[in-house]
Amino acid sequence: MNTVILAVASIVFVILVLAMFLQRPYAMRYGKFVLPVILPFSIGLLLGLKLDYQFKQSLWEIFFFFLVYVLLTALLLFFAMRQNWLLTGLALVMIVISVSRASGYIIASNQTEYLVTQGSSPYVVVDTYKDGFVMMPVDLKRHVILPEVLFVDQAEQIKDSLRLREIKTGPLTVEGKRD
Repeated sequence: MNTVILAVASIVFVILVLAMFLQRPYAMRYGKFVLPVILPFSIGLLLGLKLDYQFKQSLWEIFFFFLVYVLLTALLLFFAMRQNWLLTGLALVMIVISVSRASGYIIASNQTEYLVTQGSSPYVVVDTYKDGFVMMPVDLKRHVILPEVLFVDQAEQIKDSLRLREIKTGPLTVEGKRD
Protein backbone atom coordinates (compact mmCIF):
# COMPACT_ATOMS: atom_id res chain seq x y z
CA MET A 1 0.00 0.00 0.00
CA ASN A 2 2.89 2.35 0.76
CA THR A 3 4.25 1.96 -2.75
CA VAL A 4 0.86 2.86 -4.22
CA ILE A 5 0.76 6.03 -2.11
CA LEU A 6 4.33 6.85 -3.16
CA ALA A 7 3.47 6.28 -6.82
CA VAL A 8 0.37 8.50 -6.64
CA ALA A 9 2.33 11.19 -4.81
CA SER A 10 5.05 11.05 -7.46
CA ILE A 11 2.45 11.34 -10.25
CA VAL A 12 0.85 14.41 -8.67
CA PHE A 13 4.21 16.01 -7.89
CA VAL A 14 5.61 15.42 -11.38
CA ILE A 15 2.47 16.76 -13.08
CA LEU A 16 2.36 19.90 -10.91
CA VAL A 17 6.05 20.67 -11.35
CA LEU A 18 5.82 19.92 -15.07
CA ALA A 19 2.85 22.30 -15.41
CA MET A 20 4.80 25.04 -13.63
CA PHE A 21 7.84 24.28 -15.75
CA LEU A 22 5.90 24.63 -19.00
CA GLN A 23 4.03 27.83 -18.05
CA ARG A 24 6.74 29.97 -16.48
CA PRO A 25 9.68 31.17 -18.62
CA TYR A 26 12.06 31.58 -15.66
CA ALA A 27 11.28 28.01 -14.56
CA MET A 28 11.85 26.78 -18.11
CA ARG A 29 15.26 28.46 -18.25
CA TYR A 30 16.71 26.79 -15.12
CA GLY A 31 14.23 23.97 -14.58
CA LYS A 32 15.55 21.77 -17.37
CA PHE A 33 18.78 21.37 -15.38
CA VAL A 34 17.44 21.41 -11.82
CA LEU A 35 14.17 19.50 -12.16
CA PRO A 36 15.62 16.16 -13.34
CA VAL A 37 17.75 16.11 -10.18
CA ILE A 38 15.15 17.42 -7.71
CA LEU A 39 12.38 14.94 -8.56
CA PRO A 40 14.41 11.72 -8.08
CA PHE A 41 16.10 13.26 -5.04
CA SER A 42 12.72 13.98 -3.41
CA ILE A 43 11.54 10.42 -4.05
CA GLY A 44 14.80 9.18 -2.53
CA LEU A 45 14.19 11.36 0.52
CA LEU A 46 10.70 9.87 0.92
CA LEU A 47 12.14 6.36 0.75
CA GLY A 48 14.88 7.31 3.17
CA LEU A 49 12.35 8.65 5.65
CA LYS A 50 10.36 5.43 5.38
CA LEU A 51 13.47 3.31 6.10
CA ASP A 52 15.18 5.64 8.62
CA TYR A 53 18.02 6.05 6.08
CA GLN A 54 19.26 2.48 6.66
CA PHE A 55 19.60 0.79 3.27
CA LYS A 56 20.77 -2.76 2.60
CA GLN A 57 21.78 -1.72 -0.91
CA SER A 58 25.27 -0.40 -1.60
CA LEU A 59 25.90 3.29 -2.15
CA TRP A 60 26.89 2.61 -5.77
CA GLU A 61 23.62 0.80 -6.44
CA ILE A 62 21.61 3.69 -5.00
CA PHE A 63 23.66 6.19 -7.02
CA PHE A 64 23.14 4.15 -10.22
CA PHE A 65 19.36 4.13 -9.79
CA PHE A 66 19.44 7.85 -8.96
CA LEU A 67 21.22 8.53 -12.27
CA VAL A 68 18.73 6.33 -14.16
CA TYR A 69 15.83 8.33 -12.71
CA VAL A 70 17.59 11.63 -13.45
CA LEU A 71 17.88 10.54 -17.10
CA LEU A 72 14.24 9.38 -17.22
CA THR A 73 13.07 12.69 -15.76
CA ALA A 74 15.24 14.62 -18.23
CA LEU A 75 13.68 12.56 -21.02
CA LEU A 76 10.21 13.42 -19.70
CA LEU A 77 11.06 17.14 -19.72
CA PHE A 78 12.60 16.90 -23.19
CA PHE A 79 9.39 15.41 -24.61
CA ALA A 80 7.24 17.93 -22.72
CA MET A 81 9.25 20.88 -24.07
CA ARG A 82 8.77 19.53 -27.60
CA GLN A 83 5.04 19.12 -26.81
CA ASN A 84 5.13 15.49 -27.83
CA TRP A 85 2.38 14.46 -25.42
CA LEU A 86 2.30 10.79 -26.39
CA LEU A 87 5.97 10.26 -25.52
CA THR A 88 5.62 12.52 -22.46
CA GLY A 89 2.77 10.35 -21.19
CA LEU A 90 4.72 7.20 -21.97
CA ALA A 91 7.75 8.51 -20.06
CA LEU A 92 5.51 9.50 -17.13
CA VAL A 93 3.91 6.04 -17.01
CA MET A 94 7.36 4.43 -17.18
CA ILE A 95 8.60 6.60 -14.30
CA VAL A 96 5.55 5.94 -12.14
CA ILE A 97 5.60 2.17 -12.64
CA SER A 98 9.34 1.88 -12.09
CA VAL A 99 9.27 4.12 -8.99
CA SER A 100 6.46 2.02 -7.53
CA ARG A 101 8.26 -1.24 -8.23
CA ALA A 102 11.69 -0.03 -7.09
CA SER A 103 10.37 1.52 -3.89
CA GLY A 104 8.40 -1.63 -3.09
CA TYR A 105 11.51 -3.74 -3.64
CA ILE A 106 13.70 -1.47 -1.51
CA ILE A 107 11.17 -1.29 1.33
CA ALA A 108 10.60 -5.07 1.31
CA SER A 109 14.29 -5.95 1.12
CA ASN A 110 15.13 -3.65 4.04
CA GLN A 111 12.36 -4.82 6.37
CA THR A 112 13.82 -6.88 9.22
CA GLU A 113 11.05 -7.04 11.83
CA TYR A 114 7.83 -8.97 11.29
CA LEU A 115 4.79 -10.04 13.28
CA VAL A 116 4.95 -13.84 13.55
CA THR A 117 2.40 -16.29 14.94
CA GLN A 118 3.50 -18.58 17.73
CA GLY A 119 3.25 -22.30 17.15
CA SER A 120 4.76 -25.24 15.31
CA SER A 121 4.00 -23.81 11.85
CA PRO A 122 4.58 -20.05 12.08
CA TYR A 123 2.97 -17.52 9.77
CA VAL A 124 4.30 -14.02 9.12
CA VAL A 125 2.16 -10.92 8.58
CA VAL A 126 3.25 -9.48 5.23
CA ASP A 127 0.54 -6.82 4.87
CA THR A 128 -2.72 -5.54 6.30
CA TYR A 129 -5.94 -5.01 4.41
CA LYS A 130 -8.83 -3.17 6.06
CA ASP A 131 -9.43 -5.10 9.30
CA GLY A 132 -7.43 -8.17 8.37
CA PHE A 133 -3.94 -9.57 8.04
CA VAL A 134 -2.36 -11.02 4.92
CA MET A 135 -0.20 -13.86 6.23
CA MET A 136 2.19 -16.34 4.67
CA PRO A 137 3.93 -19.41 6.15
CA VAL A 138 7.55 -18.78 7.06
CA ASP A 139 10.64 -20.88 7.70
CA LEU A 140 12.52 -18.78 10.25
CA LYS A 141 15.68 -20.90 10.09
CA ARG A 142 16.13 -20.37 6.34
CA HIS A 143 14.57 -16.84 6.30
CA VAL A 144 12.14 -17.95 3.58
CA ILE A 145 8.46 -17.18 3.06
CA LEU A 146 6.43 -19.88 1.32
CA PRO A 147 4.16 -18.68 -1.51
CA GLU A 148 0.83 -19.50 0.14
CA VAL A 149 -1.41 -16.60 1.13
CA LEU A 150 -3.80 -16.66 4.08
CA PHE A 151 -6.19 -13.79 4.81
CA VAL A 152 -7.12 -13.53 8.49
CA ASP A 153 -9.97 -11.31 9.60
CA GLN A 154 -8.93 -9.60 12.86
CA ALA A 155 -12.41 -9.53 14.36
CA GLU A 156 -12.82 -13.30 14.02
CA GLN A 157 -9.30 -14.07 15.18
CA ILE A 158 -9.62 -11.93 18.29
CA LYS A 159 -12.28 -14.43 19.35
CA ASP A 160 -9.84 -17.26 18.70
CA SER A 161 -7.01 -15.24 20.33
CA LEU A 162 -4.44 -15.20 17.54
CA ARG A 163 -1.07 -14.62 19.20
CA LEU A 164 1.44 -12.50 17.33
CA ARG A 165 4.84 -11.35 18.44
CA GLU A 166 7.32 -9.06 16.78
CA ILE A 167 10.49 -10.88 15.78
CA LYS A 168 13.63 -9.45 14.23
CA THR A 169 14.09 -12.00 11.45
CA GLY A 170 16.27 -10.11 9.03
CA PRO A 171 15.21 -9.78 5.39
CA LEU A 172 12.94 -12.57 4.17
CA THR A 173 12.67 -13.88 0.62
CA VAL A 174 9.79 -15.67 -1.09
CA GLU A 175 10.59 -19.24 -2.12
CA GLY A 176 9.40 -20.94 -5.28
CA LYS A 177 6.56 -20.01 -7.57
CA ARG A 178 2.80 -20.18 -7.24
CA ASP A 179 1.06 -23.08 -8.93
